[in-house]
Amino acid sequence: MFWEITRYGGAHACVNPALTQDHNKLDSDLIAHLIVNLVIDAPHTLVKSIRTMMNNEFGYNISYKEGMASKTQGHSISIWKLGKLIRNAPTMDGCHATLHARDCRFEHVTPIVQVDDTFLYGKYKGALLMATSQDGNRKCFPLAFALVEGILSSVEDANILWQPPYAHHVFCTRHLASNLHSEYKKKWLKKLFINMSYEPRRHAVDSLLSELRLMFSDGAEWIDNIPKEKWSLAYVGGMRYSHMTTNFAKSMNVVFKGVRALPITGLVKATYYRLNAYFTEHSRKYAAQLQAGRLYSETVHDRLNKAPGTDLD
Repeated sequence: MFWEITRYGGAHACVNPALTQDHNKLDSDLIAHLIVNLVIDAPHTLVKSIRTMMNNEFGYNISYKEGMASKTQGHSISIWKLGKLIRNAPTMDGCHATLHARDCRFEHVTPIVQVDDTFLYGKYKGALLMATSQDGNRKCFPLAFALVEGILSSVEDANILWQPPYAHHVFCTRHLASNLHSEYKKKWLKKLFINMSYEPRRHAVDSLLSELRLMFSDGAEWIDNIPKEKWSLAYVGGMRYSHMTTNFAKSMNVVFKGVRALPITGLVKATYYRLNAYFTEHSRKYAAQLQAGRLYSETVHDRLNKAPGTDLD
């Protein structure tokens, strides 16, 4: 048998169309630069959306792994842009946009700090720790953020000076009451503990505890294992400023909804921009009140108006 070399004039049937669905130049570095503005505006953008965007733009299908890598690199680039923005804009609504707490002014903030954590999910584990105070209008005033393994390990660290005489650490009544109920499954015990926590008189707290020891010694022992100054309003010496729960720290979770699954760089960037929007909104509101001739915060103004013989409007 002889072989003859000739020219074929028909259509080629040996080409796999799947080979054209990707491009060696369309790597994660290039995609990251293409989507950086997207992740700045919408840090929670799904990898699926990035893959669809690349297909619509260039006609190539990128893998999920490549899309995830591109998103992570895009967040890193956006963080670099964020750092450049901070260096070029040294002030933000009266508070220096640096990492030094001494640059911010806290004269009108309640001398109390509520610390709460919200767990991260997705690729990164741990918790986002948030320290929050309250301004003169009883609004949340975020102070600091940190990524930690857990809230107790951070608070108990002697290096951060969270112990007397520098600070006095107390517990949230709602969390303690929930733990107590989980241990013994008694609603009346949970309610009694909450009532004892809010009781302002020491002798009344001691009396209720004595009665509880006779009624249910296990529950009383559980409470006795926690120092009274950690949970009782009567024994804390006024340092709680009537704040028995971490409610206003919890309310900050609404501000950070949707960022807990982001890469760390994206979480930092989202925190910065959302805080910027939060402070800007309140700054404009308070500036309008000052221009209207208000001498006091909205909360104080309303309370004075309710006093007999007082009308500030």
